[in-house]
Amino acid sequence: MPLCNRIAMSMQFPLLFALISRRRKEDCVFRAVLKKLRNPLVEMVTADFEAGAWYAIRKGSSPVVITGCAFISMKAVWTQVQHLGLVRTFRQRKGTHNFIKQLMALSFLPWNHVLHVFRMMEERAPPSLQPLTSYFSVNGWKTRRFLCVSGAFTSLWLERNNDAYLGGWQNRMN
Repeated sequence: MPLCNRIAMSMQFPLLFALISRRRKEDCVFRAVLKKLRNPLVEMVTADFEAGAWYAIRKGSSPVVITGCAFISMKAVWTQVQHLGLVRTFRQRKGTHNFIKQLMALSFLPWNHVLHVFRMMEERAPPSLQPLTSYFSVNGWKTRRFLCVSGAFTSLWLERNNDAYLGGWQNRMN
């Protein structure tokens, strides 16, 4: 069953679905798949933001575009909101609610705008939300892990959960 990519308006055919039980580089199956294929012309890979998968893709393929799932990025924001005890504030204060929603929406921006918008959000973050922006400053949108442009290898957040083949499968697993 082909997928229609709304951004590129092209058809995508899923080649492989893989679940990695442990988050280690040596567990990634991407290299094994490349060995089985003769001359793969991989243009784009949709993957969660797992270091092992990214490492294998970078090492085993010609320059490709990596897209991630917005579900994963929004879940990362929400998990940190919960960890910092901001859920009640999120539900009760419109300003906090809007700020966190904007943080979640960063994944829908073109990749070359994410860092600039995040920096602007960081500057205007109220003191109560600075731990949230600090976390993503260190672990998220300012790091090469999420905004990586090295040669022709570009990391993007374009796919949405319901754009994915078998959309919503993550819900059953979480």
